[in-house]
Amino acid sequence: MSQVGQAQANAQLLVDWLRSNPPRPGSSILFAGAGTGQMFDFLSPEVLSPYRITFADINLDYLNLLESRLKSKTQLRYEIVVDNIERPQLSARYALAVAILVLEHVDWQVAVAALCALSLENVFVVIQENPPESTMAVGESQPLIGTMSVFREVHPILVNKEELVQEFSHHGFRLVSSCVKRVRYEKKMVGLGFAKNCRMQGSTPERRNELKCAETESGT
Repeated sequence: MSQVGQAQANAQLLVDWLRSNPPRPGSSILFAGAGTGQMFDFLSPEVLSPYRITFADINLDYLNLLESRLKSKTQLRYEIVVDNIERPQLSARYALAVAILVLEHVDWQVAVAALCALSLENVFVVIQENPPESTMAVGESQPLIGTMSVFREVHPILVNKEELVQEFSHHGFRLVSSCVKRVRYEKKMVGLGFAKNCRMQGSTPERRNELKCAETESGT
């Protein structure tokens, strides 16, 4: 996806979230549906080096590619596990659970429930928004590059932002940040940060460190 600007945009969305809502040093972070990790071509290892990272995906081939991509990033403390976000077997709980362009490929309500169950504090997701006339994640005129070729057989479906926020609310997580980056083909990458409700009680907007940002453009 890096050739259509999405990976770069998603990396920046994650950086923005971590800078405004940094977990405590030594905290654990889960990347659910980590895939091949194209985003990490645009992400400095220093961003994640204070934390213990778990990369999980149902596709072992993708994880092997991810591991090859991460070999040079010696600063990272991480493990790679095969796991299904729709039926997670992970026993750990994480300060932050991250799912970037994952919900479009799964039963998203089941995945949201799993992310909330796995998170002790925060969840950060990136979803895709298309022009109003398009409901598919990949447009008909968009070339399928690299690992995007799997979309010839499997058609991801976009997730409605308002419905997503409501679903997180049902599981006790409140929206605290929303940030948008424009990419090619008139698409938008939307980063949404959620905090567990028990952490919000009695907090001020300053203490919550809410993040709001204007739409920005990301090229290839």
